[in-house]
Amino acid sequence: MQNIIVYGAGGHAKAVIDTIEKASLYRIIGLLDGFKKPALWFMAMKCWVMKLESIIG
Repeated sequence: MQNIIVYGAGGHAKAVIDTIEKASLYRIIGLLDGFKKPALWFMAMKCWVMKLESIIG
């Protein structure tokens, strides 16, 4: 099983997480979101706060 990080921690992320978990192909290791408060937990997963642009350059 490969690790995956979900970008976003809002309402749509819940559906994305549910789909990923049901497929049982990936292990979600965290969430990235540029609009949440630091150290936020979302659906029992750690949410890192950073913008996508800072990751991909």
